[in-house]
Amino acid sequence: MKLFFTIFSISFLLTSSLYGVSIKPDAIIIPVSTIGKVTEARKHILQNTLESKLDQYFNIVSKDKVEEAQEKAFMEMDECSESRCFMLIQEYLQIENLFILQVIGEGNDTQLSLKWIDLDKSRVKEDLCINCRTKDLRIIINSLVDSFFLKKEKEKMLLSVHSKSQTTAFRFNLLSSQYSDVSNFRLNFLYGFDKNISGFDFTPIGFSHSENLIDAYQYTILGVNYVKEDTKGYQMVFPLGMNISGNLEGGQIGFYPVGMNVADDVSGFQLGLMSLASANIADDVSGNQIILGFGINIADNIVGGQYSIVGNFATEEINGIQFGLINYAYKLKGIQIGLININWSGTIPVLPILNASW
Repeated sequence: MKLFFTIFSISFLLTSSLYGVSIKPDAIIIPVSTIGKVTEARKHILQNTLESKLDQYFNIVSKDKVEEAQEKAFMEMDECSESRCFMLIQEYLQIENLFILQVIGEGNDTQLSLKWIDLDKSRVKEDLCINCRTKDLRIIINSLVDSFFLKKEKEKMLLSVHSKSQTTAFRFNLLSSQYSDVSNFRLNFLYGFDKNISGFDFTPIGFSHSENLIDAYQYTILGVNYVKEDTKGYQMVFPLGMNISGNLEGGQIGFYPVGMNVADDVSGFQLGLMSLASANIADDVSGNQIILGFGINIADNIVGGQYSIVGNFATEEINGIQFGLINYAYKLKGIQIGLININWSGTIPVLPILNASW
């Protein structure tokens, strides 16, 4: 899915880049380290959350380059202490900023410690959470990252051709990019790009593009709704098109015969109605993926449910229920109901009708 977002971004962001260009420094993110009882699914979710949040402030170095630098550091030094290894990685990649998140689980307590190392100093922010769900820990990570940056510091790091976004109550776009904030209503034909959208965003035909959707509804008759960063609201398509978002708090609804709902992290739902060939796709879901018609649900990790006549797929872990003809989970904590049920990590990996694991 990351490749999908990359291709889509290259195709449609070329126009907007002429109007608003942000210059962000590079940063290295070391894989999350854990101590105590922390599941692999939770570890991956928190890693994805950290990367998504830091991407607001930095250009994130690819994992392949980081792993290559780590291997080089280990080979060069017989005893590579943490601080020395990090310094070598920064030196090899010629990048000043490095972040590492440590997660410590003990009983019902979880401590998050986020360290930011640059060439001048090391900073640490931490928080302790009791009886917290993964969703709660994601909120804490976002808060820890934001706490590093005061308003003035953030403005310095996000240098822009437009030093300050203008806010307007109404916007009409016809193949245009404004890089402004819209507070009430936006109407797009063929293509429209603005920074932050609140209220109602309507596209009869074309491509609706924004960085953030805040307490808003986004509706397209024929085309694509695309929110690069965060959606706090609802994206809707009828009768043909696609909803795409970074982090989603709310819902994606597709009333279409053919189409897709796509998001990174979902706290809410993805719903496909009247579907002949459609899909709900996400990295991490706290909520439900539902297809009423013919289509499939795909997620890496899900806490909630997947419901589809055709099939449901959890590539890492599901904590909840899958209902469909074919259900697949690498690791199941819940129930599968369908013709073929696959729990890859289960004692009996494949069972008809019903499969359960706790």
